[in-house]
Order: sequence, then structure tokens, then C-alpha cells
Amino acid sequence: MTLKDETKAVTRTQGPKCVISRVLPELSEEDRSDLLEMLDPLSGYQHVAIAEALKGRDFHIPDGAVQRHRRKKCSCYARPVSAPIRKEPA
Repeated sequence: MTLKDETKAVTRTQGPKCVISRVLPELSEEDRSDLLEMLDPLSGYQHVAIAEALKGRDFHIPDGAVQRHRRKKCSCYARPVSAPIRKEPA
């Protein structure tokens, strides 16, 4: 098996969407646009403030979920499965 084949074998595909991605289609076009803009880590909006604003729209989302999505550490983004750096001697 080639290195590329092995890499493909241990790479997860995208998992189920996180809570942020599930909320986006339920927002109005204006709110969706605003949220996408605010999710940019350089937007100046704090993840706690974003979560609170969403609660005002009846979406009870933990601020940690906002933070994970902003950092691309949520299930929306495929991540490789950890593997040892070197093989164990046979």
C-alpha cells in the first residue's frame, strides 16, 4: 500500500454538522449573513456574545460550540485520525 493509500485509509470523512451549521438554514437571510460575518475570528465579536445573541433568537447554543466552529475544531471539518509517527519494530 502506498503512503497516499494509507493516509486516505486513516483520514475521517466529514462527520455530522455541528450545532452552528444546523442553525444557519433556520435563520433569516439577514441573520445568517450577520452570523457568518461574526463567526470570522477577526470580526471582533466574542463567542460568548454570539451565543447570547443566538439565545435571543431561541437557539440555545453553548458558547463553546461557537468557539469550536470558529477555530474549525468542530465536526464540520474533517480531521485526520492520530497515528504513530514511527512504526513499532517488528
